Amino acid sequence: MSNNNGTLSMVANLTFGERVVAGKYFWKPDDFHGLNFSERIVKDYKARYKIFYFDKNIGSKNAIRAMNAKGFRPGNVNELLKLGEIYNHPSDIVALGSTWLNKCNKKEVPALMVGTSGRKLFLLYFDSSYGWGSGWGFLAVK
Repeated sequence: MSNNNGTLSMVANLTFGERVVAGKYFWKPDDFHGLNFSERIVKDYKARYKIFYFDKNIGSKNAIRAMNAKGFRPGNVNELLKLGEIYNHPSDIVALGSTWLNKCNKKEVPALMVGTSGRKLFLLYFDSSYGWGSGWGFLAVK
């Protein structure tokens, strides 16, 4: 499998919690659970994925437009968890295709992050005032 593209084999009969466990994450926020995300896998499928990197800060909406222009859609939380299960990514990756509103009514998206103590799951603001830095990867699928 290439570092930036490949195939995700999505399985319908796994719970959200089982998907999190399969990724063997060092840390995840308490808010990271299936109740916050409405995406459900109703049948098995395969998706071609690509991790997009931009050479500048970019806002979420512009990143989505750039992925769409290449024939991809932003990956969702289940696809991000599958990627984390099969690929030990060296950089931070966000899935802009899944959002939820936190208790402050701010839209957040799931992200896989790499730290000195291991891989982590995070929820980060969709509309960051500074955009996403050039080191962020964006999961896209088709």
